[in-house]
Amino acid sequence: MQIQGSTLIVTGGCGGIGGAVVTDLLSHSANVVVMDIHDNEKGKQLVSSLAPSSAGKSLYIQTDITDQASCKAAFDQILSWTSSNGSKLVGLVHCAGIALRRPWTESFVDTIDGFEKMLRVNTLGTYVINAFAADAITSQYRDADAKAKQAAGSKWNPRADEERGVIINFASIAGHEPTGRNLGYGPTKTAVLGMTKSFSDFLGPAAIRVNTISPGIVASPMNTTGIEWFKKSLDAHAAFPRRPAGFDEVCSTVRFIFENGSLNAEDIKVTGGWRLVADYAEGRDPRDTYPGVE
Repeated sequence: MQIQGSTLIVTGGCGGIGGAVVTDLLSHSANVVVMDIHDNEKGKQLVSSLAPSSAGKSLYIQTDITDQASCKAAFDQILSWTSSNGSKLVGLVHCAGIALRRPWTESFVDTIDGFEKMLRVNTLGTYVINAFAADAITSQYRDADAKAKQAAGSKWNPRADEERGVIINFASIAGHEPTGRNLGYGPTKTAVLGMTKSFSDFLGPAAIRVNTISPGIVASPMNTTGIEWFKKSLDAHAAFPRRPAGFDEVCSTVRFIFENGSLNAEDIKVTGGWRLVADYAEGRDPRDTYPGVE
């Protein structure tokens, strides 16, 4: 998939990883739609600060990815924008997500509310935004597909041979190896990994590839709390490099997935080989050293 001149959506595009992806895609001559929860005025200011020279190449839309009405309005606006600038919507980079951390207690019930919030944003939100993005990409070929369907006497759209779209969902190493510290967050990202597999199969006939990126620790504002614990864990349990990943390493992975047309239904870990473990060394209770429970 060609990035230059194409229109790509980035959810959570005002955040750490999302913001870096927005800046990187704009620098590679893409048109970028930024979706985030901020109101339009603040969102536009944030996008302008990310890429001061992006006027005309970026569009900010306040969107609640868990709400179908909000997403429908956003995608109507996106398709109108692409029609006016002569480009096509070809991709989604879904970075939006939350990780709610709370102090440890011995009460399992205390974690339910946090899990419910993370499940709604990280899991349901992924399903909703993927569905709307895929249907929006496919809608751009409606007339051609209708003619081919009629000619074939079929009730289904024909299987497309030319690549039409790419969806990249952000999962997490915590989705591969959920531990007690990632009590709720980890399983919400495990679901993202599973959905990506099923979505890639469902969208195969529409020529839309679906993959995930699973970061470990990325040097972002989301990970400032407990960063010393993370650094120690990386030093003890990563293979190499034993440091947080940089935004550039995440962004180059995004571009690699877009540009490699054979990559589908896969997950790429950007972790330095880091493993999440519960460290009971020297008789310590890991809850004394972990920054909290997610």
